Amino acid sequence: GLQDAGQAIWIRCEGVKSNRGGIGARVTLRTARGVRIKEVPAGSFFLSQSSAWLCFGLGKEPGEVKGEVRWPGGAVQELGVLAHGKRYRVREGEAPVGEELRERAGAMLSGTVAEPARGDERARTAGGEAFSSWLLEPIPAPEVFTSGVEPAVRAQKKILHFLSITCPTCAAEAGEMRLAEKLIAGAGGTVLHVVADVAAPRADVEAFIAKLGLAAPFVQADAPTLSAFNIVHRHLWNKRRDLAVPTSFLLDEAGNIVKVYRGSTPAGVLAADLTRIPRDPAARMALALPFPGTLHRYSFHRDLLGLGNAFFEAGLFDLARAAFQGPLGRESHDVDSLFNYALASSDSGRIDEAESTYRRVLEIAPGLDDARNNLGTLLGRAGRRDEALKLFQSIVERNPAHAEAVLNYSNALVQEDHAAAAIQVCLAALKHDPESAAFHRKLGYAQYRSGQAEAAIDSHRRALAIDPLDLDARLGLAILLVAPGAPAEAKKESVEGLARSPAHAGLLNPLGMAQAALGARAEAMSSLEKSIAADPRFDRPYTNLARVLLEDGKKAEAERVLRKLLEVAPEHPVAREMLEQVK
Repeated sequence: GLQDAGQAIWIRCEGVKSNRGGIGARVTLRTARGVRIKEVPAGSFFLSQSSAWLCFGLGKEPGEVKGEVRWPGGAVQELGVLAHGKRYRVREGEAPVGEELRERAGAMLSGTVAEPARGDERARTAGGEAFSSWLLEPIPAPEVFTSGVEPAVRAQKKILHFLSITCPTCAAEAGEMRLAEKLIAGAGGTVLHVVADVAAPRADVEAFIAKLGLAAPFVQADAPTLSAFNIVHRHLWNKRRDLAVPTSFLLDEAGNIVKVYRGSTPAGVLAADLTRIPRDPAARMALALPFPGTLHRYSFHRDLLGLGNAFFEAGLFDLARAAFQGPLGRESHDVDSLFNYALASSDSGRIDEAESTYRRVLEIAPGLDDARNNLGTLLGRAGRRDEALKLFQSIVERNPAHAEAVLNYSNALVQEDHAAAAIQVCLAALKHDPESAAFHRKLGYAQYRSGQAEAAIDSHRRALAIDPLDLDARLGLAILLVAPGAPAEAKKESVEGLARSPAHAGLLNPLGMAQAALGARAEAMSSLEKSIAADPRFDRPYTNLARVLLEDGKKAEAERVLRKLLEVAPEHPVAREMLEQVK
């Protein structure tokens, strides 16, 4: 489905020395997950009108978010720490002004379909035909709905018809759609019905299609399908209209969307359009422009970079990668497109492609440390730690306060048993940014790994004093407090963190250990079981729960827990050792 607004940040730039619209300003957000970059575009949508707001999806539990703006004149403005779920107006040279996001009316979430309002003048023309628009530049349809569709259907010209069980208009137009199926088949195409009810039982969907008497193939949309088509639909319109039912898309043989219909559309119109799909820019322009005139310059291009960003933020990485390929085909030196393409390649599992693309970015822009940092992260995950360390080190030597590089470099040093060096990296970063909760937290981790438990606790407390919402710092502090025998404090820290994120597997684990140490055995077992349920791949609560059960003499239950862990991680050494002890 679409992302929760609470995990997004919106930014609008207003220039003072630069142009008033902030066009060309480059906004960068940095989180523990990586770096996101967007540029304020000139008019890039229909009739050159585009939203002035940049939306950054953050995913789940993004942690601390810091932002900066590089204005067209070259000035760099630090925005500081930004709160999730807000939008910020950034005036050049002034502190950002935050405001709460308003709930978007009619937002389409997975499984929820908004029917066009009756009497909406945008839904019908004066002649009664459903509102429709040819596209000046076709756009590939998201390839997420075709898993249950025959190859022959995928290769045909087709009408993708979105409908819903709960939509009265969809039921009322059933006769017209039955006629459309026949006329379109006669014209050499097909209809593919997409039922937008994600959560509906399959039997209900089949009964609905049968009741309408529809004979053409149909699929039931899943959450990614609905999310992908909603994103595409929103990017087709200046006012970012959400997908509503009924809506239809006309696709050519290559799977490109060439026309969109909102509301009920006569069967004859759909069939006629199928036979006159424009094949060149001049023909598309003749059909798509709403007025006659003389063309003096033709430079219509869809904002594929913005579309790719929207896919990326929704977790649709393959679609994001495909969208980013468009700008690369037109301008292979576009650093932003290359950078985002590398991000999408990495998150879709194409590691070699991501590496080569980051290296291409660095050839064009050798000073872009965000690309160097992401490349280092990529190499570190691939086990190429020496190469990763060199990249992180080169960034930190030039910029000791580059947040992601500092965190990644210190992490890599600790993994290589160089905790003392990691401490020095964090201390150097704190000289430049003493109010960074992330730097204090990472310093605490390095101190813990070097055996300085008390200093580690102090550093985590400092991180929380700066940012009480830093769940990673609260988790680290809870774990540290359990170890030296301060279970009451560990429980307090865990409970405070869980108040913000009740299903946080990491915090439930030290809570369970603290409860066990305080003698609340049943509560401890419950917390550890909740931790396992929240993240079945997290190994610590399994082994901790098994220990608690063994201490209580419950060997059979402990063995069951350990075997459950071995189902997830068959070679887990601690689980195997404990299981042998149980036997």
